[in-house]
Amino acid sequence: MKKYFKLGLSAIVPFALVGILGGWLYKTFNNLMLVVLPDSWGWQWWYVLIFIIAVFTLLFLLGFIIGAILSRFKFIKWIKKQFDKLMDKVPVVGKIYGFGLEIADTLIADGKLDGEIKVVAFDWNEWIVCYGLLTNGELNFITSATTPNPTNGFLFQIEREHYWEVEMTVEEYLKTITSMGKLAKKRWLKKIKGELK
Repeated sequence: MKKYFKLGLSAIVPFALVGILGGWLYKTFNNLMLVVLPDSWGWQWWYVLIFIIAVFTLLFLLGFIIGAILSRFKFIKWIKKQFDKLMDKVPVVGKIYGFGLEIADTLIADGKLDGEIKVVAFDWNEWIVCYGLLTNGELNFITSATTPNPTNGFLFQIEREHYWEVEMTVEEYLKTITSMGKLAKKRWLKKIKGELK
């Protein structure tokens, strides 16, 4: 009976979380929209959906423009770096600004994980194989997370010939860590021959 209860719970929880998050987003954007919406327009439920699409479109365009500017003009990138250093020296504000930068860097890195960071494995000894993320291919730095909490782990520097790429995405690696190996697949046990691309 306990097993079926857990299965039922596991089926409902993802939908419940999506519903809660969706409701929170709708309410938040509705409140923001009411600030900018003229009173003469009245209120319709679908106004919020249009407002959400408009906000995300503006964020995308802003990101595209900033990315294009930073990639073409090194001077602007230098100015931004100096501004970040200056903000870091301001009491209280510097801490808040730094925290915001960390969040922004995390969001930016999220889209690049599967392109720049690869899942690899190496022999701990003749009986144990250790899995980790190749975070710096030039210096051969591999971060191996602990389970079930992947926020802790170890940083290894291993010679190239002693580790190999695993046919696993970063997302699959993290899911495997947090599930304590329950979501692992047999294909990940195979070594991939050849150099890392």
